[in-house]
Amino acid sequence: MADICRTAQNSVANQGEMFRLAERDHGLSLKLLSAKTDIPYNTLRSWRDGTVMPAWGLFKLGKDGGVPDCLLSFIAEPFNRHVGTDADGEGDLDAAAEDAGAVASAVRRARSPNSLGGIQIVPQERAEILPLVRRSAASSRRAVRAA
Repeated sequence: MADICRTAQNSVANQGEMFRLAERDHGLSLKLLSAKTDIPYNTLRSWRDGTVMPAWGLFKLGKDGGVPDCLLSFIAEPFNRHVGTDADGEGDLDAAAEDAGAVASAVRRARSPNSLGGIQIVPQERAEILPLVRRSAASSRRAVRAA
């Protein structure tokens, strides 16, 4: 662990605290977490003892293991981040709205008389807008599926 930054070291150190509190406050022992998540017991123990946990492990512990977001957030805390679970597709709606807004904003800028093509959208502007449209379409599809 000597070759990773101090922030990352703190994150890894917090894994042990997360596992300790999961067991103490929620009855989620390593043995129970292994049974609920199909993550081998020895893997969980190594994460608790300081082996870097991959992101998929963190999210699997939350989704399948029942480890609360507030405990999962211990690992992200040194990076000033937190773990939050989207409820009832709300995150999908927020993403769709944000992405649609980015498209609308890009089109408004491209239609401005002061833009590269004036009020016409020129190929360079279109090349910047189309990836935003694709992203918006994808997030809109996710929101519809979640509804």
